Amino acid sequence: MTRRQRTINFAIIALGIVMAFVATNRYFEVAGARSLFEERFEGAMNHLESEGTEVLDWDLVRSVQGRGGYPEALQALEGEEVTVIGFVTPYDTGLLRIYGGRHSNYDNPLTYDHVAVLDLSPLPKRASFFGSLSTNERVRVRISNPHGTKVHAEYPQLYSGILVLEPDAEHGVLVQLTDAEHLTAPER
Repeated sequence: MTRRQRTINFAIIALGIVMAFVATNRYFEVAGARSLFEERFEGAMNHLESEGTEVLDWDLVRSVQGRGGYPEALQALEGEEVTVIGFVTPYDTGLLRIYGGRHSNYDNPLTYDHVAVLDLSPLPKRASFFGSLSTNERVRVRISNPHGTKVHAEYPQLYSGILVLEPDAEHGVLVQLTDAEHLTAPER
């Protein structure tokens, strides 16, 4: 083997080791975050159940099949006011500027206020390995009056609004909540 081939082989092996280290580190980071967020979600659900608050069951949202395969139980709720709990992901940081939203605390970029459009999910995006959620793991929420609401992405948030089963093919969302309002967040 020539010196050049040995150098290339060494570089490939070193790159493989670095990539394996990064992937392993990411896996354990996601696993730790996932267990933390699942614990917070379950705690908030238990608190709401003890108060007698009915919330939309995420298993119904997860059971949506494609662009129109809505289960009967979910179809029965269409047009009704429902309450949903989940972790907030602002829809688009560009929309934050358009609708007047902004980061309310630059030291903690996971706290927002004046958000008009957001996605709710049972786990935040950062608790998934690739940082994305499937279409039946999200509910698009359109806030009727976004001013004065503060959204904490680290804890589950509670929203109430009209359930709409209209696929948003452009953005990959199958279930939407319109005319929504932010309710008091469950106790931590």
